[in-house]
Amino acid sequence: MRCDRLATLVLVLACTRAMAGPHRVALDGAQDQGLVAPSRSTLTASYAYRLWHDQLYAEGRLGAGLSSGGEGRMADLKTIEVRAGAGLILARDRRFEFRFGWRLGDTYYYGRLNDMSFGLHVVAIQFVPSVAARLADAWRLRVTPVAPTLYWNGTHGGSVGLELGVERAW
Repeated sequence: MRCDRLATLVLVLACTRAMAGPHRVALDGAQDQGLVAPSRSTLTASYAYRLWHDQLYAEGRLGAGLSSGGEGRMADLKTIEVRAGAGLILARDRRFEFRFGWRLGDTYYYGRLNDMSFGLHVVAIQFVPSVAARLADAWRLRVTPVAPTLYWNGTHGGSVGLELGVERAW
């Protein structure tokens, strides 16, 4: 009896895993306007895996970019972003997908600020509503029209940005 249950569980997990794919890789460009934080432009590579019949996704992201300190401040800052995210996928079988997710991670600012060396890690949490349009069987164009991000490192900051990118399924 236990063997039957185990075999059923293995079959269910195998079928769920087979339907959960595909893997996705993407390249995104973003422009963020800082609100009590530097404005920045970033280029980000990501990997995502779809779960539960393509209804959910989990992703890992690594990005790098340049920041401006704003008017009145002399700044030459670079950024490195590391984020993990998860979200919900709606209307996945159509030409357009709608995705709503969250990302959590670290943003590191480093460089020169007013002729002084500068380095700062901040915790970032980001809400990501996006649309993906199918270009070909395995290719999609991704647009995140408004991506608010909150930062924390003893004090609060934030930014609002736009992301545009392409992704490939395999």
